[in-house]
Amino acid sequence: MICEINVVNAALLRSAKLAFDGGFCAVTGETGAGKSVFVTALGLLCGEKTPAGFVSKGENECKVTALFDGISPELSKKLEEMGLGDGESCVSLGRRISSDGRSRCFVNSEAVSLAVLRSVGAELLHMHSQHKTHSLADSQNHCGYVDGLGDGDHLLLLENYEKEYERYCELKKKLEDTRRTVTEGRMKKDYLRTLVKELSAANVKHDEEDRLWEKYRLLENSGKLSAAAQYVRTAVNGSEKQKGARERIMLASAKLAALGDVGESISRLSQRFEQLGFELEALMEELDGICPDDGDSNEKLMEKISDRINLIRRLKKKYSCNEKELIELLESSKEEFELINDSANAIGRLEKQLEEQKKLALTVAGKLEASRMALGGILEREVKARLEFLDMEKALFLVKFIPEEELCPQGRSRVSFYIRTNEGEDACPLGNIASGGELGRVMLALKSALATKKESATLIFDEIDTGISGKTSRKIGILLSEMAKTNQIIAVTHSAQIASLASEHYKLEKAFDGENTVSSARKLGRAERIEELSRILGGINVTETARQNAIELLDGRE
Repeated sequence: MICEINVVNAALLRSAKLAFDGGFCAVTGETGAGKSVFVTALGLLCGEKTPAGFVSKGENECKVTALFDGISPELSKKLEEMGLGDGESCVSLGRRISSDGRSRCFVNSEAVSLAVLRSVGAELLHMHSQHKTHSLADSQNHCGYVDGLGDGDHLLLLENYEKEYERYCELKKKLEDTRRTVTEGRMKKDYLRTLVKELSAANVKHDEEDRLWEKYRLLENSGKLSAAAQYVRTAVNGSEKQKGARERIMLASAKLAALGDVGESISRLSQRFEQLGFELEALMEELDGICPDDGDSNEKLMEKISDRINLIRRLKKKYSCNEKELIELLESSKEEFELINDSANAIGRLEKQLEEQKKLALTVAGKLEASRMALGGILEREVKARLEFLDMEKALFLVKFIPEEELCPQGRSRVSFYIRTNEGEDACPLGNIASGGELGRVMLALKSALATKKESATLIFDEIDTGISGKTSRKIGILLSEMAKTNQIIAVTHSAQIASLASEHYKLEKAFDGENTVSSARKLGRAERIEELSRILGGINVTETARQNAIELLDGRE
């Protein structure tokens, strides 16, 4: 629930701080006192658009912050995953609007995008007014209302269908992609055949050009290398006239070893000289590998390397690839070529898998629809009972299931709410209701029916009593009071019948401070509530009769 909201420099509301205890809170005030500004400020925390001129005159910035407590474990986990919380049960939302229209959003004092604020705010606040009933009228949302009544078994069916439908969509997309690939592939089959043949014959290796160049430079300088190599061979291996370094080192090792047990240090030196002789032998083998002592001409070998380098360069230029990418291109082209050759079998297999998955998804969808129909019947009865209570005795509320040609995210049919407000008329889609008062009562009846099932977000009702008589307004207040047992309700209202039923009452009032007209918010005690209710009931002149009526309304709540 929302514990506290702070509004600074929002139009007439220069500074307003409202703290809530939960349950049912009424917000009243004279016309122009700032009730719409307060509602707009709450809407900003849900990511709604900022109206022009919302920042107070002469100020640079408007600030709206709110603290929420008792948030759901799901939202707490979501915030933690986003790096915006540490698993606590409270969260703060903030919005700052500069005078030039720029907006900054905050969750737990961390700057976030408008989309993130909207996502979090939507789980904490639900805004309702006769001017904001598009979500109720939109049939895309009706299925969610029905699912909201479901128990654990229904939610498990819903989860299973979503899983099977996701798998169905994946296979469907894979089949479409395969068909497209095959169609395109048939047109380039010859191209692929040539490409695979050419790259397979070339058999290019990773970083091969660099290694070939190194070998080519060695061969190119073979004269210098040969002379140097011969000098090294003579120095290490010796000649007919003198012994080489390796032989002398091995003799030195043997000489030291012959000293026997003179000392451990002499023995270690002997071993090290011996190891040095072996290392020289290994070095000479490596030198012979680089500069073989065969005396053969290197021209043919250099020509062969040059041809190989030119081939690799030509292929890299032709396919705009490096060696690694040429290897990957060959493998992917082989796979695509094989797919084209096996296209009929591949498509056939996918079609069979898709058909089997569709049957499975339809089976689960059928069970889900049966569960929804049962819930729809409950919702019809619950909403109808509440509409009768709200003086719409002849109203008929229907939950219709309209079959879809294809499987859809909701199942094999979509849910649509129909309403008949007067006897003798045909039921029509809920969005076709012309009367704002009727649509507001249907919205309240629906929300009230859902609120009995489980706790919801804080519900904000903005002047839901507009165009409704005092008797019906009282009934609306009674429904709001019932909803407040499991939900936090904040009602901005002109109705004394509704406001008197609230457990706490705030009044917005305006005054002239010498320079500007400003509004403020004040929590009312019993005596102040009587005066405010009397004002609403009495109009211009507050009479004792109005005060007595106000007392009776308050006492009727208690």
